[in-house]
Amino acid sequence: MAACAALAVAAHVATALISANGAGVGLSALGAYFDGHLYLEIARSFPLPFSPEGLDYTGQAPGYPLLAWALRVLLPNAWVDWGGVLLLASWLPAGAATAAFYAVCRELGAPALWPTALFALGNPRLFTMAASSHPEPLALCLALLALLAFLRGGVGWCLVWITLAGFSRFAAFLLLAPLLAGVLLRERRLDVRNLALFAIPPVLFGLYLAYLHARVPAFVSVAESHRVFWETRFTWPFRALVRSFDATLWSRTHPSFELTYASVGFYLAMLATGTAMALRSQRPGTWVLTLWIAIILGVHVSLAGVLGAWDFMRLTALAWPAALALLALAIGRELPRSAAAVFAVLLLSGSLLYARTQMTEAVAWQRASQGWFLPETLATLDSDTPRWIDFRARAAAASRQRRGQP
Repeated sequence: MAACAALAVAAHVATALISANGAGVGLSALGAYFDGHLYLEIARSFPLPFSPEGLDYTGQAPGYPLLAWALRVLLPNAWVDWGGVLLLASWLPAGAATAAFYAVCRELGAPALWPTALFALGNPRLFTMAASSHPEPLALCLALLALLAFLRGGVGWCLVWITLAGFSRFAAFLLLAPLLAGVLLRERRLDVRNLALFAIPPVLFGLYLAYLHARVPAFVSVAESHRVFWETRFTWPFRALVRSFDATLWSRTHPSFELTYASVGFYLAMLATGTAMALRSQRPGTWVLTLWIAIILGVHVSLAGVLGAWDFMRLTALAWPAALALLALAIGRELPRSAAAVFAVLLLSGSLLYARTQMTEAVAWQRASQGWFLPETLATLDSDTPRWIDFRARAAAASRQRRGQP
């Protein structure tokens, strides 16, 4: 298990090094790309996160920047700057998530070696996120710890881990529903104490929103703050994916179009498989995995617009381990270690090629479109002072300029 985690971390570090070199940026500078520059400012604002000047940042969950801040406190400044700690805050949870997934497979009585290789290396978009500045590896790690605690009968720790996952990626709060269903199925009775315990995470989220209202007077909601970067809404299920089923709408430098629709098919197949297995076995763990996929998939296939389709694989990353666990249960056979090693090398090669191309393209795009603030961000990676940017005002000014208004 520890070896799986170490190998996963090594793969992500190597991917980041290769991709940074291909993009022509330093390794720590890579940490400021993607959404890293947003999390960087939030991390620098701890221990009292956010600021009245940072309204546009309040749409981001605080867990990932909190981990980056903690790493910055623990590590000497001479060792790593803010870009470096943002990368570490992705790499280390990615390794821990791999170990947690291995443990989940063992707890389920399923084969663990080849499913763990698939988990760590078989999803090129998740592999790319784990090599760069993204909160998904941390949210996945914590969600898997919650699942592991549930499988071992620990409701308390299950809720601790899923609450932390929710504050790392807000969508993880959705997983309270399948976990509660699993507890009710396991105990076969409606326990008021368990219902009260499962009410704690939503209450804590409400207190967090109250904190944001107090800390940032202009704050309205997480969705409103996030809209400045990524505006979408809910629509009929699969509508956006059907309308975006056109390869010309997607980048052709890497196979995101093909991988996205393959992942839709995979999740639907595992949802059907899990439902059949759960009805046959009535095992609470199988029901949890099936409902886990259903709620993550159901929410994210209902997002409108091409952005919802483009980001489908990132948004549904939380469903990946549940789908693979069901696949392992369905196949029920472990590969020999030599065959698993060859399988892992093939997966690593494909994901590494995808990650290098996708990350290089993303860095080039951000340099061209965000050059008005990125150079200064990169020049201040050693500074502990937040630099809040009013993206909404910038977008409004650009819109007026396009319309010829002052």
